Amino acid sequence: MAGDAIIGTGGVGLSAVQAARIAGAAQIIAADLEDHRLSLATELGATDTVRADAGDDMAALARLL
Repeated sequence: MAGDAIIGTGGVGLSAVQAARIAGAAQIIAADLEDHRLSLATELGATDTVRADAGDDMAALARLL
């Protein structure tokens, strides 16, 4: 089942990244404040990342979607 997901990258969020990848999500966007968590999210299957404190988060998400 293909789809999209936008996920934070705490413990539960990283599990959700993996679940979304396994479920066949076409795009998985991880958002967080910590670069090391975003890097881990990419390793676990996130297709895109957004630094949540990097200015206009909604505009960054809109560009990805």
